[in-house]
Amino acid sequence: MLFLNNMQKLRNIITIKILASLSLLISLSGMLMWIVAASKIHIFTGSHYPMQFNTALCIALSSISVLALPSRKTLALILSQFANLLVILTFAQYLTDMNFLVDDLFGYVDLNVTYPGRMAPNTALCLILLNTALLMHLKCHSRIIRFTQLALVCVVFGLTFLSTISNFLEIKTVYLWSGLTAMSIQTALGIICLSSSLIVLFLLRFRRFYVGLIETIAIVVTGTLAFILFWQFLYMDFEYNVRKKIQNEAMVVSNEIKAILGSQAEAARRFFYRVSDSPIDDERLKKDAVHYLEDMPSLVYIQWQANQGLMSNSSQLVMNQDEMSRLCDNALSPNSGIRTVISLKPPNNHYYLCLLSANDSNRLMLFDLTKFLSDTINSLLPRGFNLRISDNKHVLFERLSNETSNSGNLRFAHKLEVYSLAGELRFFIWPSNNYLRSNSPVLPDFFLFFGLIITGLLAFINYLKHSVNMKNEKLRSTMQNRSQQLSEMKAKYERIYEYSPDMLLFIDTGNLITECNETFVDSMGYFRKNGIIGRSLFDVLHLKDKKIKRDIAKILADRGAIKNLELSLTNLNGEESLVMLKASPFLNEEKEFLGYSFSLRDISDINALKQELMAREYSVNLFRENIALYDHILDETTDGWWDINLETKECRLSKKLLRSLGLNESYSRSHVNFFREHVIPEDFAIVENNLKQHLLSKGRFPFKQEVRYRHQNGKLVWIFCRGQGILDPDGKIRRVVGTHVDISALKLTQAKLSKKIKEMDLIDQSTHLVLMSDDIDSALRNCLSLIGLTTPFSKGVLYRYNPAANVMAATAIWARKEIEPELLGEGEFPPFSLAYGEGLAGRAWQEGKSQLSGVDIEKFKAVLVNKWNKLTLNQVIAVPLFLSDKVECIFEFYPTKKLVINESELGLFDILATQLSLALERKKADYLLKHLALHDELTQLPNRRACLEMLEMSLSRAKRSNSRFALMFLDLDGFKQVNDSFGHHIGDLLLIEVSQLFRKAIRKQDYLARLAGDEFIIIVNDLVDQEMLAVLANRLIQSLSRPLVLENNIVKVSVSIGCVTYPEAGQNIEDILRGADYAMYKVKQGGKNSFSGLS
Repeated sequence: MLFLNNMQKLRNIITIKILASLSLLISLSGMLMWIVAASKIHIFTGSHYPMQFNTALCIALSSISVLALPSRKTLALILSQFANLLVILTFAQYLTDMNFLVDDLFGYVDLNVTYPGRMAPNTALCLILLNTALLMHLKCHSRIIRFTQLALVCVVFGLTFLSTISNFLEIKTVYLWSGLTAMSIQTALGIICLSSSLIVLFLLRFRRFYVGLIETIAIVVTGTLAFILFWQFLYMDFEYNVRKKIQNEAMVVSNEIKAILGSQAEAARRFFYRVSDSPIDDERLKKDAVHYLEDMPSLVYIQWQANQGLMSNSSQLVMNQDEMSRLCDNALSPNSGIRTVISLKPPNNHYYLCLLSANDSNRLMLFDLTKFLSDTINSLLPRGFNLRISDNKHVLFERLSNETSNSGNLRFAHKLEVYSLAGELRFFIWPSNNYLRSNSPVLPDFFLFFGLIITGLLAFINYLKHSVNMKNEKLRSTMQNRSQQLSEMKAKYERIYEYSPDMLLFIDTGNLITECNETFVDSMGYFRKNGIIGRSLFDVLHLKDKKIKRDIAKILADRGAIKNLELSLTNLNGEESLVMLKASPFLNEEKEFLGYSFSLRDISDINALKQELMAREYSVNLFRENIALYDHILDETTDGWWDINLETKECRLSKKLLRSLGLNESYSRSHVNFFREHVIPEDFAIVENNLKQHLLSKGRFPFKQEVRYRHQNGKLVWIFCRGQGILDPDGKIRRVVGTHVDISALKLTQAKLSKKIKEMDLIDQSTHLVLMSDDIDSALRNCLSLIGLTTPFSKGVLYRYNPAANVMAATAIWARKEIEPELLGEGEFPPFSLAYGEGLAGRAWQEGKSQLSGVDIEKFKAVLVNKWNKLTLNQVIAVPLFLSDKVECIFEFYPTKKLVINESELGLFDILATQLSLALERKKADYLLKHLALHDELTQLPNRRACLEMLEMSLSRAKRSNSRFALMFLDLDGFKQVNDSFGHHIGDLLLIEVSQLFRKAIRKQDYLARLAGDEFIIIVNDLVDQEMLAVLANRLIQSLSRPLVLENNIVKVSVSIGCVTYPEAGQNIEDILRGADYAMYKVKQGGKNSFSGLS
């Protein structure tokens, strides 16, 4: 079950990580698109609202904080609350109409002019709720807080889910709240993933998921979403009415301005028409002009001909007539003689409207357009509205409220274009803050606030209801458990009462038995209680002595109770028993006397118990008296004893054991850890393991071992420890006793014996190695390696005696390596040698015995400096070996730094040298015998037996490798005449000289042997072609071309050679020899001193 719970928890954590990672991925993609200036992010068709940069940043921080849980709670808290601060400031901008510069905090307005800036209000609200829930999760752990945080994330999930659906269905009321931006689909999906991960995370804290939680969360989510949406619909209706009113006001103002401009233009045309039809003097014109000025306050100048005109207010317009005419001529937007004149000269910096006559450009009227618009608008447009009028390029008029304008009010703005007179006029009207505050309906806010309170109360009531139900269920379960416990306890006490070892019964005031237990029924020989209850006490007890009846009645009457009274009872079966009677008054709850309660305990075996107790006390006393004797016996028969109590962990140690370890008597009673502290750790592990097996086998596994103790002086003491567990009647071992025997002397003897055995093995192996080697050189090299490996030497040198130079030359060097030893032969190191008496090896040569000294190996260092750079040697030992009573070689060894060889140990090396010398003598004798058996005594060439063996080997090798070889049969020409003429002595010298000449003529790998008399055989291995064989035969013939001088006798001989090759000559030795002999015979017949048989 625990494994399944852990697997379920692991799956939930993986789900949380996946959802938070999806949210982080969506937010990071939104941030990346803004960084690369992709202002319009359209993931789904029809989406016109991209995720804002601040929104993506806050979602990313919140997602990272969820991923950081649960190991990095501090990081999660910092990131989530930083994101919470950003969204709280953003939401506060909507509530307070103040700009906290959150939209420009990261500078993306400067980097990307298309950046819309502000986070949507519904997005900000969702992120506030999510990060607040995360803060509750990290800091608060009460049940109501856990429920609150779960409700918050569920509300956020519902809002974002509805926003996603409304984006597809184009229901702007849901996802586009009163603001400049709306919640995009990307934002909604990111918050859905984030809220889903938090829902799973918070549900993990509810160990039991019950129906009440689902109902409460459903009430909170449904009520909150419903009231928020209804509040949004009410506000959308209010905004619609405000926009409609602004539109109507804009139409009225624009129509009025258009009408007034049209009437003034008509009046100007009538005035100019009158001037052109009838001659009128200047005075009259001036009077008419004055009337125009009074009727039209915005008219500032009239000109009816060149250099004649009338100015209404010279303080407002500072320019002469020529400048005014030029201004009108250069005016913008000509339209049927009506032009818009733009003048920015002080003092007024107003805009002007110029009306020209159609017939004469010198006739014009100049109107102050700014004053005209101001008077008209102030009389028509109600207060509380802001207005801006502009043409294509310039703002002609602007009226703003005194309070700080809120850019959020621009969402109510109405735009209107009017084409009249001088061109199009653009009207831009929006409400002021005061107007919105005074006209905002109270009902939506009140309705939302009231609805949230009602929702919270309903959820709280539902929560309380289910909490009460749960408490009731818990109380009901507790009562049932308690009732069951009481029933079990009642049954338990009833069993205790009925089957108590004491006989219990109750009597009333008339000495009649009212109740008794089963023990009393069984003891008195009855089968049921019915045979006892209602009868007289004394009738049931069968008391034979009537005096006892009277004593019981008297004691109860006088004292009201009986403490201890011995009675002899007889049951229905006639069995007697001795009991101890106790009686006490029995009262009810009102302390009214109802009768007596009797308790009778069978004490028939009390005498036997007393006797057993006395016997045990006697045994204990006897043991205490003899314990000193036992300790003395154990100390004399062993080197100590110990006694361990496994339950109390106490350990008793004998004095002799403590003395063997150098400890005083204060350790005689110690803790069981005494052994752990004084036994070598690796040996204590063996003791501990053996003790465990001894206890598990209930003493059958032998508990004995050899362990090392650390003596008080620091030395090691070998102890043979043996113990035995004492098995209690219940089958458990609670006590282990044992003895100690000091075997340090035995161990020392064993170590010496083992060392001697190793020395004998070394001598035996070295001697055997010498005898089994092929030659003396290889035998000595193998002994060098063997001695180095079996002894702790690090390096060694083999010196061989060189009789020509009379020196000891180094022929082999051995060194111990980490992986495998290294043995260097001649040619693998620079040569060096020692003269007679030079160095330690020279002294060993001189004195003929082993030598031990400090390191003095300058030559050795010089040789090995490139092989082993760091020599950490302290000693050197030289061992000479004899052959024919002369020093044949010297072994020189260098022990490791850890090994120190004493002078007394040189005897081993002397014995080793003696045995190896004897082995060399035997090896030399064997070598000489073998040499004599296989070589000709006169010429020292291989004889016929050796030749046939070599021929057999050559034949086998040629067959295996499918190669060729040749056999040359040589016979001397004229050898018999030399014997006859000069004698056999000269003949022998001739054979010796001829054999030496033949050796020089053949190659090194060719095999020369004397077959018999003057017959020789040459085995030519690795035959390449016939030409090589012909060259070799000619060289042999040429070697005897000159006469030989033997003891002042000139001797002339030649040689006849018969040659055959394998496989042409045959497949066995007989055929090959026969063919070579036949070829030589043909040469003899053909004139001798030649060779034949090459084909």
